[in-house]
Amino acid sequence: MSDQTEVEQRLGALAWTTGTELDRRILADLHVATRRTKGTRVSRIAAAVGVVLIATAAVRLLEGTAANAYTLEQTIEANARVRSFHSRAKTHTERGWETTEIWVRLDAVGELEQLRMELSMSAAGPKTVVWQKGRAEVWFKTRGMVVTVNDPKMPDFVHDLQAQGDPRVTMRFLRKAQDAGRICLETIEPTRAGEPIELRSTFHGNTDWMDVYRIDPVSRLAQSEESFARMEGEYQLQRRVEYLAYDRPIDPAVFVLDLPEGVVLIDQTQPTIGLLRGASTEQEVAERVARRFFEALVAGDDATAARLAGGLPAEQLRPLLGDLFGINSIGRVIAIGEAVPDAANAGTGFLCVPCDLEVPGESGVEIVRVTLGIRPVEGQPDRWAIGGTCE
Repeated sequence: MSDQTEVEQRLGALAWTTGTELDRRILADLHVATRRTKGTRVSRIAAAVGVVLIATAAVRLLEGTAANAYTLEQTIEANARVRSFHSRAKTHTERGWETTEIWVRLDAVGELEQLRMELSMSAAGPKTVVWQKGRAEVWFKTRGMVVTVNDPKMPDFVHDLQAQGDPRVTMRFLRKAQDAGRICLETIEPTRAGEPIELRSTFHGNTDWMDVYRIDPVSRLAQSEESFARMEGEYQLQRRVEYLAYDRPIDPAVFVLDLPEGVVLIDQTQPTIGLLRGASTEQEVAERVARRFFEALVAGDDATAARLAGGLPAEQLRPLLGDLFGINSIGRVIAIGEAVPDAANAGTGFLCVPCDLEVPGESGVEIVRVTLGIRPVEGQPDRWAIGGTCE
């Protein structure tokens, strides 16, 4: 049997399929190898077969690399199988670094079932949001109150909150931006075992902002996300999200508020909260809420006043007035001023209504001014109630 025939037979006996064109190229290489190799016939055949094996192994290595190459779709598919996660985001703001931490539990089809969010800062100060069964409890920590709301739009609001630390939302957004051609997405494969895959996203034609995502090479789930702004020629960190856990059991207590004593509970799921706006303007209904609130207090009708105060428990109403305004009783309402937007705290959505009241004082009757913050009731946008005070 000739050297050529024996090598062709060994090539045909390989378990890997190389293809007609590759077989032709390998055989051309082995002709060179057998002509240049000195020694016995066996050594020449061994050298030729070595060429075959090396070439075929190289092809298989390249094929394997291509098959295992990372794509964004792999993370999106892995996210679809997730049923709970825990994340923490830190964002640089004018007030410094602010933290948002969330725990999310999803149902069998991936829809939101339970959420807890801890915000170190918001327009109303630090707060905790717990959402489940269509109801949200919002604990305003600096104000010492918890508001319970049941809003048909609440799922949208909660999803907006959830998106701040939800890897599923982030990756879907990234894919849409890539498909629309708005961003350049660079994939950096790891060079050593255990290192994450890295994605770098910049806008087309503008690299002043860059997002960096690190992906677990095994699970294909995101480990972290960082956002950088170019300042004075260097990228500086603006936001970091850590995806701390996927599909680990979450203690049911996480979704129950552990409240200190003295917290005011306001239930805005009641259908009779506040006043119906009807055909009135926003300014008119806000002024009417303020007037009826203080008139109810003058008449001793604390139950009505409590409903106008957004569902505040009636027994907590007067102690709260004492804490906020230093008044326990009201003689009469002197004047209700014009409702204006809360310019100092636009995030509250308040219309501020100044109210002049006659109250008993140490030396007789005194005139005091208090300014109520009034806005639509959560989940009942055509009803307006007191939501706080304006500075």
